[in-house]
Amino acid sequence: MMMTQKASHGKQMAQHLHPYYPIPTIHNFPIEQLHQMNLNPVEWEIYMKEEIKNAEHKSTFEKQKVIGFVPRALFEVKPQSYCPRILTIGPLYQNLEPSPMDRCKALCVKKFMERHQISNVGEIMNELIPDSQELSNIYFGLPTYKFESMRLLVTVDTIFIHEFLLFLSEDCPDSQEKKSGYLYTFVNNGITISQILRDLLLIGNQISMSFLKKIINIPKELADFTENDLVKLLDYFVAVNDPFRISRFKEWEDNKRKQGDNNLLNCEHLLDCLYVSCTQKESAQHSTVLQISTEPEKSMNRSRCFQLTDILLGGWKKSKMYTDCLPKTAEHSKPGTCFDWAWKKSNNHGGRLQPASELIKAGIRFKAREGNTSVIKYHKSKSRLDLPRLVVYDGTEDILRNLIAHEQTSKEEGNTSNGGNVCGYAMIMDSLIDTQEDIAILTRAKVLENHLGSDERLVQMWNEMCINICDGAYPEEFKSMINEIMEHYWIG
Repeated sequence: MMMTQKASHGKQMAQHLHPYYPIPTIHNFPIEQLHQMNLNPVEWEIYMKEEIKNAEHKSTFEKQKVIGFVPRALFEVKPQSYCPRILTIGPLYQNLEPSPMDRCKALCVKKFMERHQISNVGEIMNELIPDSQELSNIYFGLPTYKFESMRLLVTVDTIFIHEFLLFLSEDCPDSQEKKSGYLYTFVNNGITISQILRDLLLIGNQISMSFLKKIINIPKELADFTENDLVKLLDYFVAVNDPFRISRFKEWEDNKRKQGDNNLLNCEHLLDCLYVSCTQKESAQHSTVLQISTEPEKSMNRSRCFQLTDILLGGWKKSKMYTDCLPKTAEHSKPGTCFDWAWKKSNNHGGRLQPASELIKAGIRFKAREGNTSVIKYHKSKSRLDLPRLVVYDGTEDILRNLIAHEQTSKEEGNTSNGGNVCGYAMIMDSLIDTQEDIAILTRAKVLENHLGSDERLVQMWNEMCINICDGAYPEEFKSMINEIMEHYWIG
């Protein structure tokens, strides 16, 4: 009876927290959150007193070193985007009870041990995780499981990822002689593979890269592949998931990418590998222009109008008032002039661009470039905004949301020293897209390739993407670029 009341209480709490989503849809809550939802008042009192007793102050917080939960503010916007569907990895989302993928994981461990002539899984656990401190340093908000249970859980999941990366790289289904061909028994269709790939890219549903680097050397003389091979496998994994690279995947396969990106070995986990792919600067040969936008600039031929409504509706640069206010000499540029009012207006935009349909009217064009968020650039002399090409399919929104959450929790705010910035890119796209007309403009420019079935769905995706993203997500470079674009929009 006590357990029934507890379960009922937890369900009521879950419904209160997420009233718009049915419980079965988001059953894979973070474990700590599930635990807190299932507490009755007496248990909560004990829990809170224990928290007070064990609370400690940490003078520094090294973001790079932890795997943690998605921030609550982002989670509540769209919980389904952050919850595993069929595969839980690591201790944060995994309850110690049977799950649908347990048989598959168990077979992976058995086959791995047979190939490497290991008789006891404890040998792998000792090599992989010698002490509990290593787990505490990696995971933020670690559940209070026994150390042995935690070690086994992480070991099993690390071996599964090892075997799945091998499986992705081998030809299936005719792969019985290959090392991971047995996985085809469980992963025998595109839907299952796509769901596993999605779940492997969720924030919190991760295994540290340090464990993957250790597992390939257990034992070293019987290793399935070297670190260089691991780089190639990670590069392949990223290539099939990166929405900025997916349009070039055929090119990747044709070239077979003999040399992978060694930076991937320095990543925190698989989601961080994808993040690096979406932000790091690429060579010039991969940053070619896809298409020049030929969007007609009909508004440039509009008759000039002296009416205030024309100014308010974005027609300032075409109105007579604008031409009368152009600075003929330095004297005309002094503060307090009409030109100064327009300059102030151009810098009072709240960090947002006008929609694409409005920028087109002001003579600003869009060009798509092959590459990631690092290719975003405004060419002031050409009145042209370069953006990376994004292929949008059913899984793209979840990928972008988890990349944003990872950047917000694990990266320095507003940093573009190594390339691009996912939050900044998302905020730019959110401001450019208000209606289906904006989608049409960016699609014609090949900035977007929509496979969602309708432009309406894509508009909704972008309009909800940046809810609760903190203001510091905008890099200074992007702020300067937006100022330049809005200066052109208001002043010309």
